[in-house]
Amino acid sequence: MTFKRSPDIDNDKLNELFSESWEKYTPRSFEYLNKSLLYICCYEENDLIGFVNIISDGYLHAFLLDVTVSPKYR
Repeated sequence: MTFKRSPDIDNDKLNELFSESWEKYTPRSFEYLNKSLLYICCYEENDLIGFVNIISDGYLHAFLLDVTVSPKYR
């Protein structure tokens, strides 16, 4: 497995991961990631298998959003 910090990634790859991971998921745009502190993507070879968005106030607080792992790797 490889972890990448805020890699270039398109909506299709993220929506595919979220669709297989969350029941009743509706595809969306991930443009908001440009405003995040960072996000981490996890890959098995070239397959996106995990994602987490990390947001912060830039001073004291940070928290995790959208923690998502492919069901095959849970």
